[in-house]
Amino acid sequence: MPTIGLGTDKLVDPEKHPEVFFNAITKAKYRLLDCAAIYTNEALVGSAINRVLTTTEIARDSLFVVTKLWMDRFKEPEAALR
Repeated sequence: MPTIGLGTDKLVDPEKHPEVFFNAITKAKYRLLDCAAIYTNEALVGSAINRVLTTTEIARDSLFVVTKLWMDRFKEPEAALR
């Protein structure tokens, strides 16, 4: 797993940030995306990953998506991470 990743906090603009994610993966060669549900951008990140996988030669197993489990969600971790 890469040690340097793209932090996705604050990247929530549906008009410009999908392109930011796409370019980070394809041009800047980020392979680690640091995410969290509280950032509310799962759809944008997922859409960018889908675009990368369907329009480039980058394989899914070369991308790492990490997330966080907040302390208020410890009782239902599986549901929180879904």
